[in-house]
Amino acid sequence: MINYNQNELSLEQLKGLRCCLYCRCSTEEESQVNALVMQAEISRQKAKQLGLNITAEYIESVTGTSTEHRTQYKQMMSDMTRDKWDVIVIKCEDRLNRNELDWFIFQQELIQNHKVLYMWLSNTIFNSDRDRFISGIKAIMN
Repeated sequence: MINYNQNELSLEQLKGLRCCLYCRCSTEEESQVNALVMQAEISRQKAKQLGLNITAEYIESVTGTSTEHRTQYKQMMSDMTRDKWDVIVIKCEDRLNRNELDWFIFQQELIQNHKVLYMWLSNTIFNSDRDRFISGIKAIMN
């Protein structure tokens, strides 16, 4: 477990930390499979650019409206509590959850387990003080 104030962490402070990649596309259509492959490759490149050490990859093509049937997501959440990594690298927050309850549960686990969420599309670290409200709105709208 890293000791930090999640809401004051900079990208430079991620260097050397352990990370996991979470990649998801919502269908198994060929175009989405190709998008999933690209998403995973870009995630690896972004992790490398930040100096992160990839310790796990969770990649799945399952609908994002609920976490019920998403085995890779469930494994990631389980590994979060086992301290297998420090940072989650994702494309953007809608790859994780698309409903308010799942997003709220995810945020609580992230904060409680002292983990970092890095979103490469916006090149930002999730800040619970700043982003909690807007991310909840986005989850409802998705």
